Amino acid sequence: MADETVEIQGHRISVRNLVGGGKALKTLRTSLGLATSRRILQCLSTNGDGTGTKDQAGPAASYFIKPPVGKLYVLSSMGVYIEHAGNFKAENYGGAAALTNGILVAVKDSQGGIIHSLSPIPFKKTGHWCGLGTVTQQFIGSGAGNNLFLVSVDFLTMAENALILNGDAEEFLEIKTQDDLSANVVSQMAHADGYFLETEQQSSL
Repeated sequence: MADETVEIQGHRISVRNLVGGGKALKTLRTSLGLATSRRILQCLSTNGDGTGTKDQAGPAASYFIKPPVGKLYVLSSMGVYIEHAGNFKAENYGGAAALTNGILVAVKDSQGGIIHSLSPIPFKKTGHWCGLGTVTQQFIGSGAGNNLFLVSVDFLTMAENALILNGDAEEFLEIKTQDDLSANVVSQMAHADGYFLETEQQSSL
């Protein structure tokens, strides 16, 4: 498959450089005047930096990941963990009836405006998570104990591009629950994986 490029700070940058390690990532840092790069593995939470409420099994809320000023998050994947005490049924969300309003997933700007919607419809049933595009869904059940539904989203495969969040522009990736999930799931959490790039100067990217 041919490599794709994205534009950052007036540069056309190879996607392979964005998500690759070693020499490829060093090339990216040099071209943008960036300092160090580090892996990021962070839960989406109610305050965006991974230290707020992470478990979505509760009242409707916004769970998100947001880079601070001076950082660029280059996300390659997202995982969603859904735990339920009973069996998963196609017509339900978790262990109870389908949600009334559903769950929305999007990249948003500083004003809460949608830059990219990742949910073509509100996710009202567990299986609706396949609406994220190229995902791997896995059901883990047993004769006793809770059951699990795991979703792995590969942004690179889904759009042939990394999902990039600009801290200077206050962009964030959000999972918005619009219903109380406490009757549907025992636990639901999400995490994002990728790299963050730290600029040498606090300039917009």
